[in-house]
Amino acid sequence: MAVMLGVLVAVSYGAADFIGGLASRRLPTAVVMAATQSIGLALVVATAFVVSGHANGADLLRGAGAGVAGFSGVALLYRGLARGLMSVVAPITAVGAGVGPVVWGVLSGERPGPIAWAGLAAATVAVVLISGTGQGTATAIPRRELVLALLAGAAFGAVFILLGDTSPASGVLPVVAARCVTVPVALAWALQSQRRNPRRMLRTSAEDPSRVGLMLPLGGVLDAMANVVFIAAARRGLLSEVSVVSALYPGATVVLARVVLGERLGRPQALGLGLALAGVVLIAI
Repeated sequence: MAVMLGVLVAVSYGAADFIGGLASRRLPTAVVMAATQSIGLALVVATAFVVSGHANGADLLRGAGAGVAGFSGVALLYRGLARGLMSVVAPITAVGAGVGPVVWGVLSGERPGPIAWAGLAAATVAVVLISGTGQGTATAIPRRELVLALLAGAAFGAVFILLGDTSPASGVLPVVAARCVTVPVALAWALQSQRRNPRRMLRTSAEDPSRVGLMLPLGGVLDAMANVVFIAAARRGLLSEVSVVSALYPGATVVLARVVLGERLGRPQALGLGLALAGVVLIAI
């Protein structure tokens, strides 16, 4: 059950990342973040009324910390997706998101088996291949986008660790605490961004208001749902396994980028993508 929930988390995160990255090509990242985070807050608050919970101070602090880490990770990811190939940037973040909880487990006393260590090695090689020079229409990922992707992955790994460490009795209140921290920051960032360039959002929204208006709510709902489902999955299974399965989210992003945007990869990137996903699966075994 926990693994199946992890798969649902991966699909939701991957779709949300694709939508957010696509929206960030039309709107400032700050505006996209403010909209999606606000919509997500409404969803998790409504969920909290349905799912009973009693959170202590430690649970709320972990939730707030996860909110800060998640906000930073999504902001970095959206910028990376807006600047580079989605089918390259997203898998790199998955390496950090999947490996981070495993490293945390080792530091906490867990000892991964030989297969898990093989997965870590595969993930490391995958980063080199994915960031290399492509063939055909594919191009090498710039160093800046590579750094953004790696930092975003590390932030997502921190989210998995913090949310997974909350008590079952807290319900979804840690996720509510996370959003209560991120929404004010996102709104303040968006307001500051629009003061610097107020015409950009008006001009971009006017190009296709219906498309923009649909993307932002859908992205916010998917992202919030992924957090709620993840916290349920982590309480039903091992954090290291659920985190790594959830880190398969680039699969959905890559499929959508291929179908909607027609993105293509060269052989090194394709091999690296397969190796990255294989590494994540090996870690979960």
